[in-house]
Amino acid sequence: MSQPVNWSDVHAQLTALQASVAAAHQAALDSIGRHEADAVVSSLSQLAETLTQVQPALASAFASQTPPAEVALLAQQVGTGIDNLFALHTRLSAQAQRALDVLFPPDQVKAYRRLGARSPGWGGAGSGYLKA
Repeated sequence: MSQPVNWSDVHAQLTALQASVAAAHQAALDSIGRHEADAVVSSLSQLAETLTQVQPALASAFASQTPPAEVALLAQQVGTGIDNLFALHTRLSAQAQRALDVLFPPDQVKAYRRLGARSPGWGGAGSGYLKA
């Protein structure tokens, strides 16, 4: 028979995880106005560290016994928070990609690539400039 799970420890781990998710989400929102991603990277690193630390114990606890309703609800909230963080990251990445597409339209980038490949001295695929 398996050992009884200390659900108060599991609750504490989920609470720490929830705080890390909330901090990463807030850092991502704050980065929009500051145009700086260092805080986001730092908070995501902290979240990854927290996830790495608590994941084995949480997986074991949830696999061995049915959690109390309060713990199950907290786990669901953490999952929703991670999903929301992922959705925010996706929107921010798409926004950055759209901005890059405005600055560097794909058609013009392709045209410059074709020009660079044909010009002598650039070391393109057919260039013998750097061949021994």
